[in-house]
This record gives sequence, structure tokens and C-alpha cells, in this order.
Amino acid sequence: GDLAPFPRTSDEGKVTVADYGRDRKGAKLRVSGQTENQFVEFPIFNYPGYRAYDQNGTRLPVETGSNNRARVLLQPSAEEQTITLRFVGKKIFLGGYAATLASVVWAIGYINRKRLRQWTGRHTGEKTR
Repeated sequence: GDLAPFPRTSDEGKVTVADYGRDRKGAKLRVSGQTENQFVEFPIFNYPGYRAYDQNGTRLPVETGSNNRARVLLQPSAEEQTITLRFVGKKIFLGGYAATLASVVWAIGYINRKRLRQWTGRHTGEKTR
């Protein structure tokens, strides 16, 4: 079906996919035989932050395809191309990471507040309970 774990093309008669592989950061494949207005859909859910590049490092458009797959619009070429799809994140994710880190630091401090008071009391000369 359409949810198969391999890439799908706009026209299997015009575009051939080879050597599809995935890792933690994204996926890579080779395509050949493409003409104008063709695409390949990776079996990866499309989220803001995915970027696609060809073998020369040229950024390719990524949009949401069928079943929310990451669809990469191919550039016309007579030669075989290597397409790499990577998740590079968004600035909003950095804010989320910072908030999470601040929460963890606060929680560690809160859990260890008695020890921290005793430690700071020893170093300032104050009596602690």
C-alpha cells in the first residue's frame, strides 16, 4: 500500500529509486531518469525542519506529500542524482531544549536543597539546621 517502508515516486515509469537507506538523522537515495515536475516521497513523516540536498549540496524543495510523507521535488537531470533528506531542526526547538535544561537544573536544585543549604552554610560561616 501507500504506507510501505520504501520511497514512492511521482511516476515509476519516469523515475527510478535505488540504494535507499535510513539513519537517525534522515535518509539517502539515488534517483535516475527524472524529467520535469517529478518528485520522490520518503517514508518519513514530514515535520518543519527537514531539508533535502542533492549530491552537489544544492537545497531541494521539501513539502508534505501523501499520508504526510516528506516529498522532495526533483530537479530535471539526465544523470543519476543522490538525494539526502536530513532533519536539521528549527529555532523553536532550541527554545524547547533550553526550557527543558532549565527545568532539569531547577529540579536537581530543588531535590537537593537541604544539601545545598548545608554546603553554602559551611562556606559562609552561618549555622544551618
